[in-house]
Amino acid sequence: MNGKSGIRRKASIAFLSVLVGLSLFMLAGSQNVAGYSTVVDLSPGVPQDITYMSVTIHAQANVSTHLSVSINNNLRNQEVFLNISGSGPLNVSLAMEREFPDRRLSEGQDVSVLNSQSRYKFSFGAAFRIQSNDSQATMRLGAALGPLAPQKDVLSWVSKDVAAASDAPWALAPTEISGDELYTTVGSDSYLAIVEEYTPFNYVWIVVIVVVIAVVAVAGLVISRVDYFRNAAMKVRGEGVRIHRMSFEKAIQHPVREKILDLVLSKPGIHLNELMRQVNLDSGALSWHLQILVDYQLVKMEKVGQYNAYFPRIPIKNDLPLYLDAVKLMKNETGLRILHLIQEEGPKFQAELASILGVEKKTIRYHAQRLIDGGIIEIKDAEGRKYHVLTPKGEGVLKTIDELGKQAID
Repeated sequence: MNGKSGIRRKASIAFLSVLVGLSLFMLAGSQNVAGYSTVVDLSPGVPQDITYMSVTIHAQANVSTHLSVSINNNLRNQEVFLNISGSGPLNVSLAMEREFPDRRLSEGQDVSVLNSQSRYKFSFGAAFRIQSNDSQATMRLGAALGPLAPQKDVLSWVSKDVAAASDAPWALAPTEISGDELYTTVGSDSYLAIVEEYTPFNYVWIVVIVVVIAVVAVAGLVISRVDYFRNAAMKVRGEGVRIHRMSFEKAIQHPVREKILDLVLSKPGIHLNELMRQVNLDSGALSWHLQILVDYQLVKMEKVGQYNAYFPRIPIKNDLPLYLDAVKLMKNETGLRILHLIQEEGPKFQAELASILGVEKKTIRYHAQRLIDGGIIEIKDAEGRKYHVLTPKGEGVLKTIDELGKQAID
C-alpha cells in the first residue's frame, strides 16, 4: 500500500509541475504581446484592408503574398497604404511602432539624416519596418497625414536598412505627395518614417520677432479679446460656475492660458494634439490649464469625430447649421476637393474624380465612402454607370463652410 501511495504522490507532484510550467510559459508569452498581430494572404491584384482599432492598412500585391502584420497597441488614427511588387510568391512582414529608439528615432526628437544640411525631427507618431524574403521586391508605402496635412510640403520619408548599425544615420527616401497622403517606394528590409524639416530660430532675431508678433497680435485682437473676456466674465459671475482658488483675472492672465486662448480664438475647433504642439506642454499640464479655462467658461470642448476640439465659450460661429460636419470636413483636404468638384461640374464617377484631382482611385474610393457614410454624397445610376452626387445635407455643409470663410475674413 505504501508503495502505491508513493507512486500516486509522485504522479500528482509531476502533474502539478507540468501545470505550473504551462501557466508560466503562457504568462511569459502574453507579456511579450505589445499590440495586435495577424497574417493575411494577398491574391494578385486584389486589395485587402487590415483594421485594428483606429489603424487601417490598405494592402495589395502583384503576386501571391503571405503578409504578416504587427501593430503597436498605442497607435491611434493611422491610415496606411501598402503596395507590394515582386516575382514569385512573397513572404512580407510589416511592423508598425510609435518609434524606434534603438534606431535613433524617438517622438519629437531630431533625426540624423545622411548628407543633409537641413534639420529634421520625427513627430508623425508612427514608424515602420518592412522585411521580405525577396531582396528584389519593392514596397510602395503611403500614409494619410491627418492633422499634419497642412505641413506636407516640409514632410519627407526617410529610410534605414535593417542590417545597418543602430547608430547609422537615416537617408532621405523618394517622397511623393498625393492629396493629403505621402508615399515612398523602397526595397525590402527597411525601417521607414516620416520626418519634418524645420529651421531652428536664429536667437539674434528672437527679440525682434517677438516684438513684431506682439504688435500685430495686439492690433488684431485688442477689441475682440476685450469683448470676449467681458462677455465671459459676465457669464462666470452670473451663472455660478465652479471657481478655482484664483481670481478671474488670474485665470486669464497666466501666459500659458493666454496663449491657449489666442489659439482657440484664432482657430476655433483646434485639436488637443495641435494645442500640445503649439504650446509645447505635455498632455497632463495642458489638460490642467484647459480645465481651468473650461471651468471659467472661457472655452469649451466638443467631440469632432475621434478628436477633442476646443471652441470659444461665447457662441459666435457654432450656431450655424451643420457646423460640426463642416469643421470635420475642413480637416479633410481630399474630401473637400471631391465635394467642390461635384458642386462646380455636376455628378462624377470615381474614375473622373481620380483623373481630375490627380490622385489614385483607391484614395477616391476611400474618401467617397466616408462622404457617403456621412450622408454628404450619394450614388445614383445613369445609363448603366454609377455617379456621385451631392445630397441636400452635402449642399448645406458646403454653404456652412462658405459662411465660416466669410466670418474668418470679417
